Amino acid sequence: MKLKLFTIFFLITICLAQPVAAAQLYFKSTTSEPAVSTNWQVSFWLDTAGEQINALEGTISFPSQLLELNNINNGSSIINFWLEDPYQISPGQIKFSGIIPGGFNGQAQIFTINFRPQNEAADTIRLSETKLLLNDGQGAELPTTNLNFHFQITQPQNPPEIVIDVSDQYPPENFVPILTKVPEIAGNKYLLIFSTQDKASGIDYYEIKESFWPAKKIQSPYILKDQSLSSTITIRAVDKAGNVRTVKIPPTNPSNFKFLLKFAIILIIIILIWFLAIKLLWKNKKQN
Repeated sequence: MKLKLFTIFFLITICLAQPVAAAQLYFKSTTSEPAVSTNWQVSFWLDTAGEQINALEGTISFPSQLLELNNINNGSSIINFWLEDPYQISPGQIKFSGIIPGGFNGQAQIFTINFRPQNEAADTIRLSETKLLLNDGQGAELPTTNLNFHFQITQPQNPPEIVIDVSDQYPPENFVPILTKVPEIAGNKYLLIFSTQDKASGIDYYEIKESFWPAKKIQSPYILKDQSLSSTITIRAVDKAGNVRTVKIPPTNPSNFKFLLKFAIILIIIILIWFLAIKLLWKNKKQN
């Protein structure tokens, strides 16, 4: 009798239990049968299944012998700050990692990938090492289902379509870099955190100019060379069409910069005087 009651209770519990929905990472495209030597765009999407997330990461794998990677565009992404911009770490592998301050709940595009199919064959674009973190203050991991994308490359029935390229004429969106110190990173040195978007062609790279140092390409977060914060910091965001958005951060301690500038000028004058004196002494020595 007890066994029958337990069995009935167990069956009722299973029937009443509600399935826990898992978030999904998946791909979209206008076709799963791209033709050889055409431009094929595949967009990468997220569905949080009603949960709010604030971070994600993962790896996309594709057959590099069949698909040539043209470019990756994250201009329309929901990701506000990329810890790792989506990039090809090796032939056939794309790595990505980003955060969404304030969190996100719903369906949205993460980025798009443009391929050029090479050979007639069938294969799959796969997802692996994916993580979605909940916006719960603890960073708990959300159960996630990865939906791979199967495709069949075909021979073109007609000559490849001629695509008219409309050039991107607008710079990346304006942005406000964050200057901060994080004790756990870089020995509590000043860091610069920054990110922006470009809806048309996507961000190509960032460049910084500090004090007397030459301009250089950088990624966020960036450890400042001028830890005294005595000079103007200039950051340039350049999109893939060559348009530039420039942001300047004024010096926090301008008096230090003025002192260094005066010191540099005095040092240059002393070196010039020393050089001229040596030259005159050498000339007089030769004459005598």
